[in-house]
Amino acid sequence: MCSALFLIGFLNINLLSLIIRTTMSICTNTIIIIIEIFSHFLKMFSLAIRLSANIMAGHTLVYIICSFIVNVMNYNIYSISMLVYYP
Repeated sequence: MCSALFLIGFLNINLLSLIIRTTMSICTNTIIIIIEIFSHFLKMFSLAIRLSANIMAGHTLVYIICSFIVNVMNYNIYSISMLVYYP
């Protein structure tokens, strides 16, 4: 999906004109174009990995907080009163 949108943007908006420099040689322009296109495709994959890692971290945090709340709610009132010192 993202790669299709990227290619549509390259074809319709002519994003290639932003990468090509008229002051550089054809060989240098070719190398720069290849590097730029490759970096855009890698950016999509790195953002997808970061998004999935953040989603997993958020779900893990919710699980930890919920399990802590359940453990506190299940803690027996009598055992709490045993911890308090009455002089």
